[in-house]
Amino acid sequence: MDKLPVDFKQIWCDALRGGKYPQGQSYLRIKCAHTIEWCCIGVACDLHDPTQWTRKNPAAATIGLLAYIDPYRYGIVADEIVRVLEQAIIPHNTVLNHLVHMNDETRNTFSEIADWVEENL
Repeated sequence: MDKLPVDFKQIWCDALRGGKYPQGQSYLRIKCAHTIEWCCIGVACDLHDPTQWTRKNPAAATIGLLAYIDPYRYGIVADEIVRVLEQAIIPHNTVLNHLVHMNDETRNTFSEIADWVEENL
């Protein structure tokens, strides 16, 4: 499997472990009470380009839910991640699904997810 660029992977893993991004589930990024919660993929998107968050759905925006717009691919993930996943031996959606599963279903901590990213991407 192709690997993420070392510099981006390091920045992403540091951010996952750093405490600046409170972990949440089910959304890339959502405002909850007085904080914003993040999925591990939302953190990658924010690191890639924090100006790409948009109120694509006005009704959802009223509860603090923002979409990430990336014209490169599906409006979901940052180009570095997509580029690597598209070149991977396994389909990129399998890796994305695994990251989402770790974040949302098994509720692995961001630190555990960072460990997996370092070992596998």
